[in-house]
This record gives sequence, structure tokens and C-alpha cells, in this order.
Amino acid sequence: MKISSIKNLFFKCSPLLPLLIIQACGGGSDDTTPTNNLEQTEYTFTLSSVLTNKCGVETPFTNVELLIQDSSWQITNRYTPDANGQITFITLNETINYTLVAQNQLGSNIQGLNIESFYQAITTSPVKYKGTYDQLSDQSSCECVTQNVSVSHRSFNTRSQITSSLSYSSWEAIDSDTTLFNDVEACRETNADWPLHSFSINGTDINGATIGNAVFSDNFDANIDLVWVLSAFDVAAQLDLPATHQAFETHQIVKSINHFSSSVNESDTSIMLFNSHNYIGETAYFSRAQVVFEETSSIFGSSIIESYHQISSANFDDSFSVQAETVKPDIDEVNFSEIQADGNYDYSVVANYPMAIIQFNYEVLNAQSQLINVNWTTYGPITGLLPITTTLVGYEDIITTDSDWNEIDVQLLQSASTSDYNDYVRHFQDSTINNFDADLSTYHIQIEK
Repeated sequence: MKISSIKNLFFKCSPLLPLLIIQACGGGSDDTTPTNNLEQTEYTFTLSSVLTNKCGVETPFTNVELLIQDSSWQITNRYTPDANGQITFITLNETINYTLVAQNQLGSNIQGLNIESFYQAITTSPVKYKGTYDQLSDQSSCECVTQNVSVSHRSFNTRSQITSSLSYSSWEAIDSDTTLFNDVEACRETNADWPLHSFSINGTDINGATIGNAVFSDNFDANIDLVWVLSAFDVAAQLDLPATHQAFETHQIVKSINHFSSSVNESDTSIMLFNSHNYIGETAYFSRAQVVFEETSSIFGSSIIESYHQISSANFDDSFSVQAETVKPDIDEVNFSEIQADGNYDYSVVANYPMAIIQFNYEVLNAQSQLINVNWTTYGPITGLLPITTTLVGYEDIITTDSDWNEIDVQLLQSASTSDYNDYVRHFQDSTINNFDADLSTYHIQIEK
């Protein structure tokens, strides 16, 4: 696929500098200096960098560097974290541009880089970076147990949908009244309470009626039989859907864990819903709809343009009303000229969407001639200048002028709770804006070579 207006973007960067205790280096000043020296206000910027293990326990992550930049994304200051993963400094600017460069490693893959740039970030809004580096992740505070789960329930003639909030390898019907979940893994912080998890079975009874049973459990201590035995007493209700609705995915959220995931087709007239369990008073219903406008594929590459709408609500009727945009945005799907070769981008043709999240993905050779992944994501307004057009001093040995992206991923966001760009930036700095994504619309454009 030939994308003439953006294929000539080149980006430079080099190996991560040695990480020392908190320090500032480099010359220059921050983006803007107040003109009235008699009334200068100081702002404190704080960032914490952490790794999170499979039990949700956070530990400091120091393999990062923070680059402060001016309005044209030139580096003015550099900071590295202390032993606790903390960066703190004082600035005269209420908002700043910055790029965080972090080492990144997943599974058995070679270490790469994750780069995140923020335009006009709120200086006084605390930032938390959650890194991914599996080989450094500390699992010592985590206790995990793997066993089978035997769930007894009412008699099923057929089973059409089996779910669990825990991971498992497979399931099998022992008899009409028993379903076995194989190799279920439950984890908790050592000596803490077990999280609340669920198991559910939907299907039909001997008369062909649609039925469902579910059970919650918060006890996963290992036993001598290596099988947890549960009885599913919660019953699903069959509820009518609106006469006209889109296809959507839905699940319930209880205590920050997803339960009872299911898919609803556009032609479905009803849904089986567990809406009478003991935790219904603290349940949020999350639903997400998708509309695909354009999907192309050729020997030159592929692209997709689509819309999403998600709603999270304590009322399932509200959640099931998700309606992804059906009007195709006026995007250039031939040359994708919204991103120019000089790094300027403009998606203002999509009205009332305050933020654009633009990610460039690369596969490049490191200094050892090993192929690594580099992902560079920019959080900015609907129109602006990408930081990748400026040399990322200190990282030139990884990204060079000969490097080329293999994927561009663009998300244009509209939150029903706010139209203020500052709220969007603050949310992605530390997810602190209440209800920001409770009703969220997204246009998604993906380009692959």
C-alpha cells in the first residue's frame, strides 16, 4: 500500500543512557518563561514508574528517562528516576511537553523501547507510568495456585457459552449437571485475601429453553484433591434487547475484575444476564460496539477505518444502548494525508474529538544487530506536530534516518463527560478523571505495510 504523504518520515534515537539517581542534565529552559518575573509561580511535576506483577503488586521501575521538550519538541532537560522510580522537579510552566523513554520487554522477546510523548501535559497532575518488563517483574510477593474447578449446576442439555474471570486451559462436560474447568490459575498477594472470581455456564435445558448458572468464589486455597468444588446457584434471566441495536461485546465489572463476558449479535432479540447475584449492587455493566467502514488489503499493505462506542454503567439498559458511529469520517484513505511528511498532522475534519493518540510501531536492529520492537505513542490535540520529526538525542543508535515504520495506529477520542483537552491529557497521565471513559467514542485508523 503506497502512502506517499507519510512514508518519508524518519526518526532518530539511541540506546538508553545509564540510569542514575534523580538528576537533570542538558541545557536550555522549559517551553515558556513567564514575562512577569515579579509574579512567577512554581509548579511541581512528579512521575512514578512501576512494574506490576500478576497479583497487582507494584515495584519501582528505573529503566526509564524523562525528556522535557519545548514547543517544537527540542529537548531542554533530561531526568532519570531515583531508586524508588520517582522523578520530581520544579518548573515555572503550568503545562509542558515531555517524552518518556522506557525499556520494554515481553515474554521471551528481546528488550525494546516504549516511548510516550505528551503535548501540553498538566504539570501539577501526578503521572504514573506502568512499564512492561517481564524479566524484571518481581513475582516474589505473589502466590498462585493451579487446579481444576468442578462446578455443579442445574441440568443442561447443551452448553453454548462457558466463562470464567480466571484463566483456564479448557472445559469439559462431566455430565448434564457438572462442568469441569481445567488448569484454572488463581493468584493473590501473599497472605492477602483471594480476589473474587466467577464461573458461568449458559446453554439449553432438555426442553430447549435457554438457561444459565453462575457462581462466585473468593477461596482458592490449594486442597489435597487438586480440585475446587463449587455449586452454581445464581440463575441468568433472559431479557429483551431493544428492537434495533448494534452487535456489541459486554461484561460485568465487580471489584475491578471482568465477569460473564458475552457477544451480542445484531439479530439477537434477547440476552442472558446474571443480574441477581450478591454483588449486583456494586456491579458496572460494560459494553462496546464496533462499526468497520473501510478495510483494504493488497501486496503494498493494509488499512482499516472503524468506530467504537463504549458505555460503562450501573444500569444494564444504559450499557446495552451503545451505538458506534455509522457515518464514515472524511479521512483520506488513499494517501492518509492527515499526517504530513514534515510531522504536522490534522484530524480536525472529525469534529468534536479533542484528542488524537498516534502510535508508530517499528522493527529495527539494535547495536547487536538484533531485531527489536520500538513503539512511539503521542498524546496530543486533534491537530499538531509529532515529536518523531525531531532527533531524539541519545537514542540515534536505535532509530536512524534509514528506519521505517511498519504500522501507524491512530485513535481519535470523544468523552461524553468533557470536551476539555486538559482532561484528556490528565486522564492518560494517571487515569484520574472520573467517568472519562464511561461513555467514550473512538474513531480508529490503522495502516500497515
